[in-house]
Formats: sequence, C-alpha cells, structure tokens
Amino acid sequence: MPLPVVRLLCLAIAFVMLADSVVLGQTTAQRVELALARLDGAAARFQEPDSAWFDATLAALRAETSSVDQALQSHGVDYAKAWKEHLRWSQLTSYVEQPSADKVASLALVRRWLYSNREGLEYPFFANLRTTVDAHLDAAVTFADDDLEGSFRKKIEILRNQLHEIAIKPDDENAAAVGRTLGWLEQTRQLPDEVSDVRALISFSNAQVFITKPLIDRGFAVLATQVEQSLSVSDRVQVPNASLTGRSRTANVCGTATTRGQISLQLLDNPDLADVKLVYQGDIDSRCRAFIGPVTFAMRTLGPVHAMTPVQLSMAGVNILTTDVDPKVRTQITGVSAKNALFRRIGKRRAAEPESFRQMNSRASYKAGSLLREEMDQRVHEAINQIRAEIANAQESFQGFQNVFAPVVREGATPRLDGMMSTAEGVI
Repeated sequence: MPLPVVRLLCLAIAFVMLADSVVLGQTTAQRVELALARLDGAAARFQEPDSAWFDATLAALRAETSSVDQALQSHGVDYAKAWKEHLRWSQLTSYVEQPSADKVASLALVRRWLYSNREGLEYPFFANLRTTVDAHLDAAVTFADDDLEGSFRKKIEILRNQLHEIAIKPDDENAAAVGRTLGWLEQTRQLPDEVSDVRALISFSNAQVFITKPLIDRGFAVLATQVEQSLSVSDRVQVPNASLTGRSRTANVCGTATTRGQISLQLLDNPDLADVKLVYQGDIDSRCRAFIGPVTFAMRTLGPVHAMTPVQLSMAGVNILTTDVDPKVRTQITGVSAKNALFRRIGKRRAAEPESFRQMNSRASYKAGSLLREEMDQRVHEAINQIRAEIANAQESFQGFQNVFAPVVREGATPRLDGMMSTAEGVI
C-alpha cells in the first residue's frame, strides 16, 4: 500500500523543489547592498549578441508558423479564419516573411494574444508556437536596438537607482520597476548570472498556500489506511542453558507474523519546513516454530505495536528520518513436541526456565520491531520514489506554467515559491 498523503503533500511542493533559492534572514537594505555589489563593474561586461541567435530562432518560427497554419487549415476554412483573426495572424506572417525592426511591435502583439485566456490555446501546437515566438521575440527586440550597448549602460544605471529606491521604499511599484529592468537585461541576454542573483536577492514572499489538516484528513480518509499484512519470520537465536554445562543451544525459528492496524498522519509545528509524522498503531500476532535439536517449540507472540516515521519536506527536498518502533508484545509457548517423551519433558522444563522465558520475550519484541520497521521504511520509500518520479514528470508542465507567466515576468512580476512550514493545523 503506498502512502498517498505523503504524495499529496509533496506534489503540493513540487514547484517549490523546482524553484530558485533565495537569501533568507536578511533585511531589505542588506539584500539591496548585496545586489548593488553584484553590479559592480557591470557596465563593462556588455556582450555583443550573436547574429546566429536571430537566424536560428527566425528559422524555427517560420517552420512552426507553417506547421500551425497547416493544422488550422485542416479543420476547415471557418475554423482557421476564427483563430487567425484572434491571433492577429496576418501580422505574424508579415513579420516571418520579411522581418524588420519596425515590425517587432506587431510580433509582440501576436505574442500577447497567444497568452490570452481563450479556450483551445492550451493545445500542444499553440504551446510550441508560443515557445518559438518567445525565443525569437527576444532576439528581435535585441537586434532592433541600433545602440544596444548604449541602452545596456543606461539600464545598468537605471537599475542601480531603482535598487536604491526599493531600499528606501520597498513597495510593489518599485519592485515592478526593478523587475522590468531585469526583464530587459534577461531578454537581451545580458548579465545572466547577475540578473539571476539580483532577482533572487530582492524577491520576497507575498502569498501563501495553506493546506489545512481537515482537508488532508478528508483526503486520507478515502484512502486505504487500514493495514493487514502477513510477513515471513525467519531467525536464529542462541538459547541459554541452565544446566551444569551452561552451553547455549541454537534455535532455528520460522513462521508468520500478521500485523493489523491503521496508519494516520500527524503535523507538527515547524517554522522552517513541513514536519510530518506517519504513525502506525495496531497489533501483531506471530505464530512460529522453533527447532532446537530434536525438540520443536510452538510459539505465539501477541501485543500492540506503535511505529512512527518522520518525513520532513523542505526546499531541499524530502528527508526521511529513522522509523521508531515500540512493540509491547509477549511470547508464550503453546506446545512442545519431540520424537520421544524424554526429549519432550526436557523441552518443557527448559521452556519454563526464567532466563529462557526472558530471552524469548526480548527476542520476540526485537524481531517484531525489526519487521515492522522494515515494512514502514519500504512503504515510505516506495511512496517517496513515486513522488520524485511524478515531480520529474511534472517538469514539462512546470515549464509550461512558466511560459504562461512569461508576459508578467517581463513586466516585473516573477512568480516563485521560496519556503514552507507546518503547524498542527496544516502545511503552508
């Protein structure tokens, strides 16, 4: 049985695990100082754009435009006409047939409409067209600037002034202004490392998602939380001997242990990460046979068992801690058999010895704990592996999510997730 609730919580932070890290525990003024230091000497680090960038993205855009045009036409003239009017198709084809600096604004308008909230724009071929328009528009804007180096130097100076402003007044207006300047530098492929660092330094959380404990419990309630599992038992035990020789005997034990119980979820207060505990509460019933020389002992181990696996979810990923098991079981001998009566009487006498009885209970408790710990660890690791596979599969969708937000990123708003925490009431 997988642990779907762990998967639910981890998928809720899948985007967190794919997001950039930020510098925490610093004031705005301190972050701005670091950002300004990152821009020292930046004006001298201008990079002349490579014309191959423009040519390659234009060729890709032409090919994709032709592909989408054919796809639209295959659905009929009226269907194609409606979409082309919505997307300002004539302006797109005018640009790809003969690109020029004065048509860049038209291409930007087409791009805006590709991100409009119209049903059907989620189709794969529109997604591919968005990607190629995005890629070429950056190159088109860059090469349309007759004095790119002069514009670059002005943007660096503007950015410095904007950072000083945001240190004095860290509001949305100043943050958006900085974001637009960083967007221009990103679009023209200038200072990629510096832009990434400055953006991280001045980014602050301004929204949160709260997954409440009742919601998690309701989702958990519809899943298979009841556990009934049979596990094979195999063990070798040295049994003490109270006779004069004092030599211990080896007992080969085999049988089956059945666990019945329920797995529940606990959330703990932790301001730095999501602290989750998966708790198993149930009983174990083990029926085994121990073979000591010519004597066979039938044994039954019964009692309640409590197990807990801590799982910590953070920006760094998923951390599974050691499972703690507390078995409160006792073992009893339910039968002694041997080939003759003498061996059977000796076996019963030794089973009644206090030291043998203590060791049986101690070993049974240890074995029950080991079996349940292995089972819990296996279940949790299987669930976490599934989570990681789902997160890997989600990367393409996450890229699409970023593409949808690309227009607002260029306007200075960068969606990002930068932390999480847990309380007894839920995960934030």
